[in-house]
Formats: sequence, structure tokens, C-alpha cells
Amino acid sequence: MEEEPRIGVFICNCGINIGGVVNVEEVAEYATTLPNVVVSRSSLYTCSDRGQGMIKDDIDEFKLNRVVVASCSPRMHEPTFRKVVEEKGLNKYVFEQANLREHVSWVHSKQPEEATEKAKDLVRMAVAKARLLESLPQHLVDVKGEALVIGGGISGLTAAKSIADRGFKVHLVEKTPNFGGKMAQLYKVYPTFDDPQELLNPLVENIMAHPNIVPYLSAEIADIEGYIGNYRAIIREQTEEKEIEFGTIIVATGFNAYDPTGEFNYGKHQNILTILELHQLMKADGPTQGNLVTPAEGKPPRSIALISCVGSRQNENTVPEGKKPNVYCSRVCCTGMIATSMEIKEKASDADIFVLYRDLRTHGKGHEELFSEFRQTGSTMIRYTDDLLPMVSITQGAEYPLSVTSYDSLSGLNVEIPVDLVVLATGMIPDDSASNIASKLHITMSADGFFQELHPKLAPLDSVTDGVYLAGTAQGPKDVPDSVSQSLGAAAKACAPMALGQVEVESTISVIDEDFCTGCGVCQGSCEFSAIVFEERPEGKRVSKVIEALCKGCGTCGSSCPSAAITMLHFKDAQLDAMVKAALSRSPGG
Repeated sequence: MEEEPRIGVFICNCGINIGGVVNVEEVAEYATTLPNVVVSRSSLYTCSDRGQGMIKDDIDEFKLNRVVVASCSPRMHEPTFRKVVEEKGLNKYVFEQANLREHVSWVHSKQPEEATEKAKDLVRMAVAKARLLESLPQHLVDVKGEALVIGGGISGLTAAKSIADRGFKVHLVEKTPNFGGKMAQLYKVYPTFDDPQELLNPLVENIMAHPNIVPYLSAEIADIEGYIGNYRAIIREQTEEKEIEFGTIIVATGFNAYDPTGEFNYGKHQNILTILELHQLMKADGPTQGNLVTPAEGKPPRSIALISCVGSRQNENTVPEGKKPNVYCSRVCCTGMIATSMEIKEKASDADIFVLYRDLRTHGKGHEELFSEFRQTGSTMIRYTDDLLPMVSITQGAEYPLSVTSYDSLSGLNVEIPVDLVVLATGMIPDDSASNIASKLHITMSADGFFQELHPKLAPLDSVTDGVYLAGTAQGPKDVPDSVSQSLGAAAKACAPMALGQVEVESTISVIDEDFCTGCGVCQGSCEFSAIVFEERPEGKRVSKVIEALCKGCGTCGSSCPSAAITMLHFKDAQLDAMVKAALSRSPGG
């Protein structure tokens, strides 16, 4: 005999996030009138230890077999409350959450009475669904003890070594002939002014000699398929192809430097350089053996201008026609610019240095101290505005080959600076391979084109695809210390399922009734996660089958199936119908 639902409802104030708009006590009192609700309470923070303890106590006291929490977004705390009901011996899928913060108080902050009524509607709908919730089975997937790291810059190298040191085999794929990425192209790295090669060389040597690391240079991922614990890829290394199997993936594809062609006369004169090109010029193995001279004349520069925010914090009016503006801040450019100016001063102590900036954002440990040191070097600082960018002119036949004009918002004056060298502090843009990798791995990209993390606060290293983790500047602009930190975290995340040998995957997936399936393939074509395949039955019938570890329970296949052969677990038609009927009825009984 089916167990009678005994539902507990818990309404959260969320401090003033919800309680400052919604009459939480009124909603909690209303919930007591709903069918099968045996207890309803409010609390200040339901997600707190005290709030969780209240739910556990009520499960025991009232013999609850369903739990509804009305609080913030399920994306934030659904795992928390699922764990609570599990710890009391209930299946975690007999829990339902209503969102009263994002869906009510935050969008109806000026309408407290209407917001309270809407909160009642959402609670009534959640209770209606909770009455029909079912326990779902646990799905476990075996995990192979090998990892794939895509990208051989400082992030990929760090992640690969960290995983290998834990005893797991690592396949490290780098598309260029050498490891090191953009860091290897720098003259010095701030704020310590270390030689990057002195940091990279021991790491690369360790990588190449490590018994658990298989390095691939001048290589690419030709194909990849599978799911967490059971991935398969074909690596194309020059003319050879190799198939590998592994359990987890770290994406550390790095960044590209912004190309300022069409701006500041870049590309029209040899003495207009990007900051990365200047670093390569100052390196001992560079074209001038480390001597700082102007590329056009081969002479030490007398006057140098550095311009910030090139390729960052743009708008439609500050980019050439046909270019998409990068509205984000690249974070590293300001500190990189002032550090570079200090490096220039060491090589050309008599040179006049002009730093043209919009704002100076010296983000990071030791960066503000570095800025204080920079201010003692005697460089001239000129602050330009968003709508009046500096202009770089080529002055043929003049004493100085270039001229920079700008409005200085600090003095209120227009200034003109004759210079030998212009250095553009270019920002970071996504690597060329990003969209291709995103397509192969079914991971999302942000509006900026970098890989999108699952949650900026709660899951900053995870992607939307289980078993795929993000590291370094592939996820967004950051400096070397932050890239290394994120890589170590991603490595730890990748090792966890491999160490366990098994991982639980979500049970709220689609299931296909083979008796109704006609094998038309509509569901397979609609699935964004390649979670549906065809299988041949002995009687010759072709039917669709769901790969449980790949399915995200999005429901696209269920809504597209012309034979109504697909059911979404935890979102069955009867459960959704009950919510719709509850939404359309103001009476507690629906």
C-alpha cells in the first residue's frame, strides 16, 4: 500500500532578502492549510546549522516523508537540503524547493502584499508536486584512474604535475611545439620580477621525466566522447593519431593577447608595440639580445608612452568598425603596465616614461605595494577618459617618429607627447581553440567568450559537464599566481572521483519506454548533451537508450518525442500537472 504523504514546509526569511518583502509568517501559516502538510515553520536562515537541525527534528517528530523548503535558488542550496533529508534516512528526491528570493522578493521588492500572495502560490505548487514525489534509485558510474589536461601553459603544467604526483596517469596535450604558454614569452613576471624561464624550466623538466605523465606537443584533440569516468579521445600529434581513455578532464587552454590592429596606428609603424612584443624584445634571446632599442632605428629610446586598457573595458564608440567591444576588465594589464615601465627604467634609465591610464586597478597580493614603488620612479602619469582615448600619430621627418596626444582629466589640459616608442597594454581574449573545445566537451562559454564556470561562488572550478574542470585564463583573465592556485584546485577536483573509483550521477534523468519507442530519432537529434543513442534489439527493432551519466534532465527529448515514450524522472507529467492546477487555483486544496 502506498504511503500517505506527510509533508513538512519550511519558509526562510533569508535575513531580509525574503523577509524584508514577503510576510514569511503569513506564508508559513498558509502552508498549514495545504493538503498533507503536517508541520509548517519559518526560520531566519533555513540553510544554517540551526535551520537544518530544525528540519531533522521535525522529520523525526512528525514522521515526515516529504520536505518542502521555500527559500533562495535551488541552484545554491538544493544539495544542502537533499543531504539533510538523506541523513534522516529519506531518499533525497522526496525534497522539493521553491524559490522565494529570486522569483519573488528580488523582483517584487516594491509590492510586499502581492509578493506575499505569489509566495503562497509557489509554496502551494511545491506542495502539490511534493505529494507525488517518488524515491529515485542511485546511479553509480565507474571512474578510470587517468586524466586529460588540455593546454601546456603554466596552468596545464601545474595541474598535470599535481594529478601525477597523486599517482594518477595524465595525458598532457599542448597545441604548440613547446610547453610554457604565454608565460614563457614574458621578460619578467610581476610582482617579484622573476625570470619566467627560471620558474618554468624545472617544471617542464619534471613534466617530461614524470613516470605518470604522457606529454603530447604540436598536438590537438581530434575527437572526444563519453562521460565522467569514461571518456575516450583521439589525440592527433603531428601525423600520428592515438586513442586514449580517461576519467576526468582539465581545460587549461589559456588566452590570446588582444590584437589592436586598426587602433593607435598599430601595425603602421615598427615602434608601436604591444606589451607582449616589448617583453620579447627585452628578453636575452630576443631579436636584440635583450638590448632595449627602437625596432625601426635600432637606437635606445629617449621617450616612451605606455597606454592602458587596449582591448579591455571597451564600448561601441571606442573600437573600430567591425570589432566587437570587450567590456570586461582583463585584470592584469594595469599591474603589468607599471611593472613593465619599471623594467624599462632599468634598461633605459635616462628615458622619459609616460603612463596613460583610464583607471589603475592594481588587483592582487603585493600589487598595490608595487604601484607605490612605481610612483617613486619619476614616470609621468596622464589620466584619459572613456570617451577621449589617446591618439598616436606618425610624425614623418620629425625629431621623434611618433606623437601621442591625450586629454589629461587630472589637469584639465590637452597634452602632446613626442615619443620614440609606444607600448600598448593589451588585454586578454579567449584562445582560438575555445569554441571548438566547448563544442566537443559540451561546456558553456560566457558572453566574453571564456569558459563559463558552473557557479561563480559555489562551483568556480566546475563546468556544466560532470568531470570537466576549468583552470587558469581559459576561465577568465587572471595573473600567474591566481592561475596556479586555480590549477591546483582543479587538479584536486579531478582527482576526487578517480580516487573514489566511482561517482554518483544525477537521477533526475529521462527514461524511455521501449514498448512505445518507434526509433524515429527525434530525441537523439534534440539532445544537446549527446546522451541518447540507438540500440538494436534481437527482434530487429531499433530503440533509443539514455546514457544516464550524460543526461542532464533538461526535458528537451521528452517534449519532442512524438510517441510520448519518454518520461522525465522527478518531473513526471502528473507532477507537473499538479503544479499547474495548484497555480491556477487559489484554494488550498487545489
